Amino acid sequence: MAPSYISASEKDKITIPIIVNNDRNIILQDLRLNATTNAKGIELTFDNDYIPILKGFEKATRNLTIITNKYSSPGLYDITVTVRVGYPSFEDSIKIVIGLGTLADNKTIRVKFAQDLFKENPECLELNDMLLQAKKALEEKKVDKARSLVEASIQMCRDLVTSRGKEIKIPATRNYRLLFKILIPTIIILSLVIIYRSYKAGIRKGKFSRFGKAITVTEKEEPSKKMGFSNPFSKLFKRKKNKSKTKNRDAWTRNK
Repeated sequence: MAPSYISASEKDKITIPIIVNNDRNIILQDLRLNATTNAKGIELTFDNDYIPILKGFEKATRNLTIITNKYSSPGLYDITVTVRVGYPSFEDSIKIVIGLGTLADNKTIRVKFAQDLFKENPECLELNDMLLQAKKALEEKKVDKARSLVEASIQMCRDLVTSRGKEIKIPATRNYRLLFKILIPTIIILSLVIIYRSYKAGIRKGKFSRFGKAITVTEKEEPSKKMGFSNPFSKLFKRKKNKSKTKNRDAWTRNK
């Protein structure tokens, strides 16, 4: 098991895991790994190319280091990784496509997604070194290399989990910034609607005037008071009216 595609530039160095998985209930002995390529100027070395024994349904991981030099020509090339088993005698191989000096596409580099994927699927944590290399490549402005390492780690994680008969757990994507942009205006609008409706209800029940001032209305109050204001001359007119009634009553008494 290995990534299907990686990208590199001149005078570059990439280390990728090669996972040898025994998916049968038999014991494999004396396993040897070998890597070849049809590209010039590329060196391929294993940290350890020998696996003495691999029991049924077990796996072993070996790291393959790919080194390119300044004489490497741009283009797409094949790397063939072969495992030869001593007993029982058989061999198997996989191909890895390596792009030298190729342009990156417009896909997003999914480092965060890969990290979350590994957390959801602990079987993939052994691939974390590829993400560390991707982060370093980003710091060095090697976008192609970073993207290929991240995508390769995601693909290998899926293959690793499914090879064990499990279903891979995809992390949920969360965009809190977009959520706040939608949620905050919605809360403000709902609050304004509630305040406006409460205000209109208060006017209908007589608790508020149209100018927003609280008033109390009783049936015995004059119309002027019901409207929210009082007439300062009302008491003066009442006094004058009472005095005129008193004068008329005295004049009638004298005439009588």
